[in-house]
Amino acid sequence: MTKFSLEKAYESIRLSQEEKDALLESILARSSGETPAGKEGTSMRRNRKHPLLIAAVIAGVLCLVGCAAVYVLTMEDFKVGQREVTQEVWDENLELQGYETVTEQVLTFAGLKDTPAYQAAKEWYEFTESYDPDYAIYYANSDDPMEFPAEYDAYNLYSQEMKDKVDEIAGKYNLKLAGASVENRSEKALLRYLGLENGIGNPEVGASIDSFASGYYENGGLWFYFYMELPEEAVWPYSILGTYTYRPKDCFTTNYCSLNDTGDWKEWNYTTAGGDQVLILRSPTHGRVWIFSDQAEGTVAVSLDAGMEEYSDEDVTKTFMTDRQLEQAVDAIDFSVQVNPGEESLLLGNENVDTAQRKQTQNGVTLELKSAETDGTMIRVVVGITAPEGVILTRVGNETIMIMPGNWEGMNDLVCQEELDIYGANGTWSAREDGDGKDNTVDIVMERAYHSEGTEPVITSDQHWNVYIEDLKAEYWDQETGKEVVQWEAEGVWSFDLSFQDSDFRELEFVSEPVTFRTVIGWKADGTDVYGEVGLTSLVLRSFGASYSFREGETGADMADYKNGIYPTVVLTDGSEIPLIPDCGWHLTAEETIPMDQVDHVRLMDGTELKPVTE
Repeated sequence: MTKFSLEKAYESIRLSQEEKDALLESILARSSGETPAGKEGTSMRRNRKHPLLIAAVIAGVLCLVGCAAVYVLTMEDFKVGQREVTQEVWDENLELQGYETVTEQVLTFAGLKDTPAYQAAKEWYEFTESYDPDYAIYYANSDDPMEFPAEYDAYNLYSQEMKDKVDEIAGKYNLKLAGASVENRSEKALLRYLGLENGIGNPEVGASIDSFASGYYENGGLWFYFYMELPEEAVWPYSILGTYTYRPKDCFTTNYCSLNDTGDWKEWNYTTAGGDQVLILRSPTHGRVWIFSDQAEGTVAVSLDAGMEEYSDEDVTKTFMTDRQLEQAVDAIDFSVQVNPGEESLLLGNENVDTAQRKQTQNGVTLELKSAETDGTMIRVVVGITAPEGVILTRVGNETIMIMPGNWEGMNDLVCQEELDIYGANGTWSAREDGDGKDNTVDIVMERAYHSEGTEPVITSDQHWNVYIEDLKAEYWDQETGKEVVQWEAEGVWSFDLSFQDSDFRELEFVSEPVTFRTVIGWKADGTDVYGEVGLTSLVLRSFGASYSFREGETGADMADYKNGIYPTVVLTDGSEIPLIPDCGWHLTAEETIPMDQVDHVRLMDGTELKPVTE
C-alpha cells in the first residue's frame, strides 16, 4: 500500500499554519458530523486515531476545489540563484554618472522549485556563473565558431564543454532537449501551424494583441514579442510592449530573468479573467513587470512594460500602471496555451497561392509583381496594390499614408530558398504613387541589401527567391491627436516567385590602393561631429549602390556628413549626379538605378574624386 503523508498533503495546499489548522478542524468536524470544535479541540482529539482517514479527506478536498485554486505562487518558487552585478548609473539628463553594484534575483522559466526541470535549470545556472568568467573561451572561439546540431539551437553554445554539460544535465534529469528552431514565414503562419489561430490573447477581454516576432522549438518551446492595446475601460492609453514565453516541463530549459533586488518588489497571486492563476511581480521603481503561471505541462513567463516615459524640453515624466490596470492587462493574456502542431506546409503560409502568377487577388485586393531586379548585393522589388474602390492609399489631407504588410517586421517577406552566406542584411519597404491618378492604387518598393564578409556579391542569377506578403495595413500619423490612424486593413496572402536572370550584375572597383580622405569619425557628448582622416580600402559600385571597407581599426568612420547633407555621389559622363546614401555600416544605396556604362567617377564627401580601376 502506498504510504500517504499527512505532512505532504498539508504542504501541497501551501496555506499559513493558522489556515491549515482551521481547514483541518473543519474537515474533521464534517467527517464526524459535528461542528468545528472550540479551543478545547474535542472534535480534533476524537479523530486523531485515524490519520489515514484525515489525509484521504484532505486529498479529496484538494481534488474538489482544485490544487491550482489553492496553491500560492511566490518568487521563491522560481528562484535559482542570486548574484552581484555591476551596472551603469545614469542621471535624468542621460549622462553616465558612474557604476554601482547591485544584487539580482534570478528566476527560471523552467518550472517550480524541486521539479526535475527546475533542478536542471538551477544546475545550468550555477555552471554558467563559474564557467568562462572573463569570456576568454568565447573570444578564442569567436573567429572560428563551433557548429552544433540544430537540436541545441536554444542553448547559445560556443564550446564543446558547454555542449557536454547540456547533455549531462539533460540525461541526469531525464529531460528532452528543446529541439531545433522551426522556421516560419509569418506570425500568422506559425500560429496556424501551432493551432493558435486566436493568438495568445483572451478574446473575451477585448484587448488587441499583435505579435511581431516569434519562435518555436520542435519539442514545444514557444515565445512571442507583442504589442498590446487595452480596451478603453482600462484607462491606459499607451501601447504595451510584452514578451510571452512557454517552456514544456519535460524539456531542459535554460531561460531565466533577473530582477534588481531594490527591496521594493511586490508580489501577489491573481486569477485572470480566463481562470488562470498567475504570480505578478512588480517594483514601483521599474517599468518592467513579470508574470509567471504554472500550467499542467509547462510554465508561462510574461513580461510587460507597465510604464511610459514622456519627454519634454524641461524634464521626463514617468507614468506607471496602477495594480488594477496591470491586472486588466494580465486578463487579456491566455496563459493556458495548448500547442498542437499541424502540417509543416502551414509554416510556408502560401500553400493556397499560385506563386508563378504575377497578378493575384485575395479578398478583393489585387497585388501585381511589376519588377524584380538585383545587382548581386541589393534586391529591389516593385509590387502594385489595387484596393477596392473608395479606399484611399495615397494621402489623407497633408498626411502621407504608410502601407505595411503584417509580416514585414520579421524581415521574412523576401527569402531565398538556398542558404545564403551573409554577414548581415537590412531593408526598407516604402509606398510611392503609381501615376494612374487613382487613390485606391499604389506601388510598394521593397529594397533589401545583403553583406558578406568581404565585398563579394551574395546574390546570383541561378538562385530561387520568393516574395511573401500576408495581410496589409494602411495608416497615417494624425498631427492633431498625436496618434496613428489605421486607414484600411486587408487580410490575405500574396506570394510571388522571382527570377534574376536578366539583372545587371556588373561592378566597378574605385580603389586599387588605400585612399585617405576626410570624413566624420565620431561625435562629442553635445552632438558635435568630429572629423578626421581615414583610409578607404575598397569601394565597389553596382547598379543599386555600393559596398565599401576601411583600413583595420577605422570601422567607426562614416561615409556621409549628415548634418550638412553631403554624401558620396556618382557622377555620370553627362555631368548628372546620383547620391549614394549610407543605409548601414557597410552599404550605400542609390535612390535610382545607376547606368553602369555611363559612370565617370565617384566624389567622396570631402571632394576626393575616384575613377574606376582598370586593369
